Amino acid sequence: MATRWGIIGTSNISHDFAVAMGTLPRTEHLITAVASKDKVRSREFAEQFDIANAYDSYSLMANDTGVDVVYVGTLNEHHYSVSRLMLEHGKNVLCEEPFCQNSNQVQQLIELAKSKNLFLMEAMWMFFTPAFTILGEEINKGIIGEPLQIISSFGTPMSESLIQQRNSGGSILELAVFSVYMSQFLFGPEKPQIYGTCGQLTESGFDKSASIILKYSNGRISTFLSHFKVDLPNEAIVFGTKGNIKVKFN
Repeated sequence: MATRWGIIGTSNISHDFAVAMGTLPRTEHLITAVASKDKVRSREFAEQFDIANAYDSYSLMANDTGVDVVYVGTLNEHHYSVSRLMLEHGKNVLCEEPFCQNSNQVQQLIELAKSKNLFLMEAMWMFFTPAFTILGEEINKGIIGEPLQIISSFGTPMSESLIQQRNSGGSILELAVFSVYMSQFLFGPEKPQIYGTCGQLTESGFDKSASIILKYSNGRISTFLSHFKVDLPNEAIVFGTKGNIKVKFN
């Protein structure tokens, strides 16, 4: 029987997820429900992707016995509360990045999922791209020697009004999360030292921009930028003792 999916949120990322899901056989994976706080958006989304049930309440999704696993594609600040609601109702969860707003929230979700023997995963798509797989393989082969420095940047212009409306941790959680994951992928699992930071905050205390240096053992350093006001290359360069590799994120 097909794994029955529910999608929570009708954002662009949820749209992309549904498009990708459509490339798989419906006998294996089937979207059976979508939920949004906006009834019209839910119905339009359901019609576009031929989804049987459209809800205007997350609770209705949580109580739908025809859903095995939910994809959480809401705004970042709702990831924790929505994921927790689904786990409490016995739903497996695939939550869009960033997982939560702090490590305490993540730990609570992990413990809840374990207590109910449920699947819980952050949808960090970067890990599953061919480019990222090749990056790891080439570094393991020693092509660039010993990797010692990562320089990465992610930035996209956003209107000031939209920036001020955000309540999800700003550019670090929205964009630099990819830099942090790449740093841990190559230099982890040790916890790095935050060696230097600077940036600009909104009136509510979230970052419009950030420049951060993470220091690891054996001289390994990750330097990254995130920005809501300017275009940045959206790339990462890994420098080693014999060369470097650049990865572009478009």
